[in-house]
Amino acid sequence: MARVLVVDDQRISRETARGILLEAGHDVEVAEDGPGGLKAALEWKPDVIVLDLNMPGMDGFAVLEELQREEATAPIPVLFLTAEPPRDELVVRGLGLGGFDFVTKGGSRSELIARVGVMARVKRSYDDLAAVARISDALIREREPQAIATAFVADLLPAFRAGAAFAYFAGDDRDAAAAIASRRTDSPTDVTGVELGRSLVGAPSGAVTVGDAPPPVAGWMERAGFERGLVTGLDLQSSEPAVAGVFSEDPAAFGHDGDIRLLQSLLGLAAVAVDNARLYARTVEQGARLKEQAERLERAMTERSRFFASISHEIRTPITAIVGYSQLLEDGILGELDERQKEAVQSTSRSAEHLRELVNDILDISRLESGKYATTIQAADLSELAEDAAMSLQLQAERKNLAFEIETPGPLPVETDPARVRQIILNLLSNAVKFTEEGSVRMTVGEGTDGQRAADGQAWRFVRVRDTGPGIPAEDHDRVFNEFEQVHATSEAGGTGLGLAISRKLARLLGGDLLVESAEGAGSIFRLLLPERAPPQDGHVEAGSPRAQEDAHRAGEGSPRAQRHEATSPAPSTGEGPA
Repeated sequence: MARVLVVDDQRISRETARGILLEAGHDVEVAEDGPGGLKAALEWKPDVIVLDLNMPGMDGFAVLEELQREEATAPIPVLFLTAEPPRDELVVRGLGLGGFDFVTKGGSRSELIARVGVMARVKRSYDDLAAVARISDALIREREPQAIATAFVADLLPAFRAGAAFAYFAGDDRDAAAAIASRRTDSPTDVTGVELGRSLVGAPSGAVTVGDAPPPVAGWMERAGFERGLVTGLDLQSSEPAVAGVFSEDPAAFGHDGDIRLLQSLLGLAAVAVDNARLYARTVEQGARLKEQAERLERAMTERSRFFASISHEIRTPITAIVGYSQLLEDGILGELDERQKEAVQSTSRSAEHLRELVNDILDISRLESGKYATTIQAADLSELAEDAAMSLQLQAERKNLAFEIETPGPLPVETDPARVRQIILNLLSNAVKFTEEGSVRMTVGEGTDGQRAADGQAWRFVRVRDTGPGIPAEDHDRVFNEFEQVHATSEAGGTGLGLAISRKLARLLGGDLLVESAEGAGSIFRLLLPERAPPQDGHVEAGSPRAQEDAHRAGEGSPRAQRHEATSPAPSTGEGPA
């Protein structure tokens, strides 16, 4: 029942009210004047105050004003006692100061009991909401399961006016959380919250006494002098079992019907907070592992890039010498060769070119994956770039009796990296010629996206390369862009399996994309999409710089100016399997 404080300077009136409320089952304390009532209210914290309006020295209105100034007593509902029915001005003043109601002395017993009961329920509701808000705030601030358990039990003590409280949130040995708190400094410490909680997992919720509690709980209650306890548990599907309890020396404690519901609600909030804290801890731990893995991967990629850069330099030097001496031999500068010797020299030259191509491709892949690939964005004519690249493949197409067609709309301005675009187009045309045995290869340059979806608000350009080769099965469309992938592995055309992977990465680096449309036995269509203005790149280098000149030279190795022996030696390709 409720804790009621009666403040009245008249002894008969005071004791009468006390007796009525005691008979109704309430716990009652009394005070003889205003100052005594204020002191008792602060120390005892009643649920309801029955306050005489007319008292000498400090009347009921003055007492109420002081009660409202204190945070601990402001929420306590006050019922004014008057000798006669109050006048309207008194009612207005009393309610304005924060009073709840008026009752006349000598009135019916039932009226006093009823009014006190209503105000006790109001106070109980307020206390429940305040406890939920206070505990919720504490749980939100904590992010570690054990800290949540400690804060939770500390707030249970005032919420239930308990002498002790405990909480247990099951888990494995590493993350189980439990805490126990007591108002008394002499409370026994030989039992932990884990022991109390484990002994009550699965037990019914409700009040417990020394006689019916599990042994660890009963023994602890007896040693601590607690007459009554209230325990409850949760077994949620989304969390580990949780148990909480509150204890009091008062054998009549926790008699309100809402006590068990409140304890269950608060335990539910705490269990959710503990689950969230565990999830947060796992997320942080996983994030730390991912960060460490990312740092290791970045270091590995950096080391790989350095290795590739170093080894490519060492390999390209002798390759260049092999190509140079092969050309000297082929030109007869070092003496005339017979046909078999020329074929051997040409085979050596082709192998060296293929090896140089492989080294260049591996270096490109390394730079692209490490994010250190340099671009030189400048104004260019896409039609001119495409026609320039096509000239180097025209002779190869004629040798295979392929129809080689080029369609451009005239000058088509674009701001991009010309060397990279030429490299992509060369790879697409080289693959088309390489893997087409009969029929045609057709390249079309135009504005727009050639029917493909692209970002809005951007002007686009496209280069479409269509062939009548063997085609690519639908299930292999994505695979052809993987590194070292060759769909037609048995083809004698060969290739490194890197050309298309590099070309798509370059296209996306320039803000565009490289797409494929093909069916087995029906030829292939590759579309290079480029924005009119390529986005700025972190690895941008200025046009004309040594790095830009080197990259432009590499990308243009297959251009007409680089084809010194086109008629006798197949042009180098960035080849791979098949486009």
